[in-house]
Amino acid sequence: MYNWDSGPPKPSSKLLDQCVQILLTDEDIERKNKTVPWRVRHWAIQNCKSFVYMEEQEVSDVSYQWDYIYAFYFGNEKDANWFELKWK
Repeated sequence: MYNWDSGPPKPSSKLLDQCVQILLTDEDIERKNKTVPWRVRHWAIQNCKSFVYMEEQEVSDVSYQWDYIYAFYFGNEKDANWFELKWK
């Protein structure tokens, strides 16, 4: 579907539990912002120093509204808020 850039391996769940999580849907990324998920990830890497990780969850079999949900993890709330203002 995409030219996917998987990036680094997934951090431990203990680390991710300490992070601020922002959820975006495929509708947020593709329809509202007219882009693809890996570009959003690259934007977060370049503009948010505390960006930790992004993961994708396919939900089309349980959701009529969305096909994918993307979780973006940040080390501090300031970067998470900046990211959310830009992409949500």
